[in-house]
Amino acid sequence: MVKKEFYLVFLSLALVLAFPLVLGEISENSSLTGKVTSEGASLVISITGTPSLEVISPVNGIYMTENNLSLSYTALSADNVWYNLDEGPNITLTGSILFSASRGGHKLYIYANNSYGMRLSKVMFVVNPEMFLIDYDKFRGAYKGNSTDFLMHSFHELGDMEGVTLEDSRYGKIIFRGRVNVSDDSFIPDKVVNLSRDVTVSNNMIGINSTGLPNFNKSATLYFYNLTFSNPRILADGEVCPESLCGEVLYSGGTLEFNVTHFTVYSVEESPSEGSPGGGSSRGVNGGVMNSVSFDANPTYVPLEVSVGSNVSSYFILTNTGSTDAPISLSVENLSSFIKIPEENFILKAGENKVIHFSAFANKSVLPDIYVGGIVVSSGGGTKRILVSVEVTSKEPLFDVSLDVLPEYRRILPGGDVTGRTTLYNLGGSEKVDVLLIYEILDEKGNVIVSKNETVAVETSLDILRTFHMPEESPSGKYILYVRTDYGGKTASASSTFDVSLNSFDRKSQMLFISSIIMIAFLFVVFISIRKVKKDKRPFKISEDALARKGFIKIKPEKILASAFKSKLWKE
Repeated sequence: MVKKEFYLVFLSLALVLAFPLVLGEISENSSLTGKVTSEGASLVISITGTPSLEVISPVNGIYMTENNLSLSYTALSADNVWYNLDEGPNITLTGSILFSASRGGHKLYIYANNSYGMRLSKVMFVVNPEMFLIDYDKFRGAYKGNSTDFLMHSFHELGDMEGVTLEDSRYGKIIFRGRVNVSDDSFIPDKVVNLSRDVTVSNNMIGINSTGLPNFNKSATLYFYNLTFSNPRILADGEVCPESLCGEVLYSGGTLEFNVTHFTVYSVEESPSEGSPGGGSSRGVNGGVMNSVSFDANPTYVPLEVSVGSNVSSYFILTNTGSTDAPISLSVENLSSFIKIPEENFILKAGENKVIHFSAFANKSVLPDIYVGGIVVSSGGGTKRILVSVEVTSKEPLFDVSLDVLPEYRRILPGGDVTGRTTLYNLGGSEKVDVLLIYEILDEKGNVIVSKNETVAVETSLDILRTFHMPEESPSGKYILYVRTDYGGKTASASSTFDVSLNSFDRKSQMLFISSIIMIAFLFVVFISIRKVKKDKRPFKISEDALARKGFIKIKPEKILASAFKSKLWKE
């Protein structure tokens, strides 16, 4: 009994001595409660105190935008969270928000409290749009997908970013596997990184101009969307990509995913069947043949978008699919004031692929509009034309606009209708404003075939469908549907293409034709069935004489006399 009491006293002293040590591990404003029962020694600890508060963004640093800055945080055990900017009015927070801040230095105060007390975090940041410009408008519109929003990050963060993603949800995306310095390019003094110009994610083509963006020439995972190949193979600069450069990961549901070790121009084609020659078709640009030498070009249409006072670069792949070397000459048609080609004359060997780089510049005197022309490829007396459009927009437009011809209208008959989806984003704020939209349909020579204007009210964003009727006399060829916004002296534009063909039905016409055939077949089957039913229901007649001879009935005397009289008259 004495021994048991000794142990209880010893345990009590141990708890008393340990209690200050436990308190030492608890934050200054925390409390601890405990209870010891006669059923044995048990210790119930409940720790409470002021909430934890961590600000994720913004961070202490310099930001390049005044609008749509991200305020993101975590506040555990908080009853209330609020903030103020530069000791202005307190604003309650219920989650992450976007906010605006004028140019210059700012102090952001974020508070969190509960019944035990309050926590405060302070962030000091500067807004300076002139310090650095990153142009990634191509990856900010309606098809941005999961593209990284660079303006959400400080200049310091841009210098060492992980998981940089550039996506066009229609065609594919790039995910860089290493860390990328986004705040630097080949020419540091201009303080500009132009991703819209030097990165291409388009139909069956992904590439980066590594000369202009050396920091982006890193390993990455590429995705091509909406492919229709049964057994695709990857091309680098138009040639089959070796496994040391391209490692295929997965092809499923029309999406091809593979890794690359560095950047060039990547595309995809169907793997040739066994025994068939690898390489391109014998058809040339736009389906033609260039005398004794055959060519392929990918793509045959190159759309460019450039703001006033800036430039943009692009490229296409020219392939000699013939059996002889060919002298090539390149010239610009109708766009010589915009487009410059560094190498206009060269020899393209048989079976060789060559990436043709070119750039477009819009000087400050150019009016925002769309300008259409082409790049003419000449060899051996034959010429072919690659369609090029240059959309000139205002610098720092107040709206972002995208335009896409609906899939069922991308090939129509002359005199048919074409429907496009236009999406507008108000970059200037959340106030509803009236915006002028100017629509045009242009042919390959830049002639305006259809035009239409309208004014729409836009608050934050607007998605609209518009249908346009093509003239009956429209010749076969490629056409450009173009839309331009005009608001506050600033313009933005977008375009999409469709084909008019005399030999092809658009989907609407196909459905109508198929429905008509089915209806005619159905009516024919119904007609045959009705005739058969009517024939089966005709009464079966047997003459009275036949029935009488069989003994089934007896003929009345007057009918016998009438029959005999009739027979006599017939014989006479």
